[in-house]
Amino acid sequence: MSHGDVQLESENFRVTQWVLQPEEEIPLHLHEHHYVVVPLVNGTLKVVPTEGDSFELALTKGVAYERSAGAHHVVGNAGSEELRFLEVENLHTGLTG
Repeated sequence: MSHGDVQLESENFRVTQWVLQPEEEIPLHLHEHHYVVVPLVNGTLKVVPTEGDSFELALTKGVAYERSAGAHHVVGNAGSEELRFLEVENLHTGLTG
């Protein structure tokens, strides 16, 4: 089962490290804040949004990307190796900030 470990939580940011084994998913969730993802390994993420078509996203170790609040999706490991990444949420932006 996928799991996320909160490494830091302050009044400004929440940093969670996610670990997904092959074919594991993070269940349907809504991102209430703007966030940055920092891959810790190379891999492929499958994204299944509640609206629109699913797609795969290549993750490159150390190459961050950002997304706006409001993303509502399931994400899973579409590769054959363990997938690890940091999710950094800006708690002052987004749907509730």
